[in-house]
Amino acid sequence: MDISPEAWTEDDLLSLIRNKVEERSDLEYKACGALHPRDDKKKSEISKDVSALANSDGGTIVYGMIEEKHLPKEVEGFDPSVITKEWLEQVILGNIRPRLQGVKINPVHLSTRAHGKYAYVVHVPQASTAHQASDKKYYKRFNFQNEPMEDYEIRDIMNRRTHPILIPQFEIGPIVTRTGNVEERKLYVTLRNEGNVRAQHVKLIFDTPRDLTGPGRAFLRGTGDQVEGLFGKVWSRHIFQKPDYVLFPHDELNLRDHAYWAEIRLNTDKFDRNDKTAVFLYWKVYADDMPPRAGELSLGDIPKAQ
Repeated sequence: MDISPEAWTEDDLLSLIRNKVEERSDLEYKACGALHPRDDKKKSEISKDVSALANSDGGTIVYGMIEEKHLPKEVEGFDPSVITKEWLEQVILGNIRPRLQGVKINPVHLSTRAHGKYAYVVHVPQASTAHQASDKKYYKRFNFQNEPMEDYEIRDIMNRRTHPILIPQFEIGPIVTRTGNVEERKLYVTLRNEGNVRAQHVKLIFDTPRDLTGPGRAFLRGTGDQVEGLFGKVWSRHIFQKPDYVLFPHDELNLRDHAYWAEIRLNTDKFDRNDKTAVFLYWKVYADDMPPRAGELSLGDIPKAQ
């Protein structure tokens, strides 16, 4: 929906049900049982839910919506004399440290399905620093759940205000063969700035097995390097370097649309026989004052391009 969650009405909630809008990293449904004024455990869960969204990309929680297999099923609503907007706001602000800024609670009056009751739509902005739940732990949203964060993830969030945070994302995209068949055989790369400071100097290096991707490519100038000795394989090095390219906070640089992009095709003959659990790609990214970030992926970790 194009309407901000702060302005959602009962019709918007019913539209979520009709259109079968699934839960995702920035949208969560909670039945009425999630809120109880005298249950400290439920208050703790509220602090986990809200802080996890703030520590991730922000998002919306609909309290008073029954879900089944992550799909909204029915709006049930709360008795406003028992669960109020003010009580929910106090629980959120009183159980998360440091105190969250910018949380908006939209009480939605219900007149058709649960006449006289209210659902509460809680909109949580992305935070500029890491926030603790009431159990003194830091949480993030991942695969419809709240998960404790690793130390490096907490540091990244705390650094959102001091330097850019570049995250590379890899996808396997389609190629149309000579016979007209469409196969998932092309590697796409996107760089996303998840910090709150712009990046002006960007460099990405990643290595792939030469037998799967062919020679290395340099996306700006020069030639790709051959990397020896990683697990007894020959690896190709691919480099993207673009000085003075400004990547603003929460913006993306899609390399497949970039003038300096050199297409990387996967070797079809080797692709299906490759062990998809083995390491397929090592990456490292640099930007301005950001500490270098590095990681690795298997073929099974790389999603198909949409």
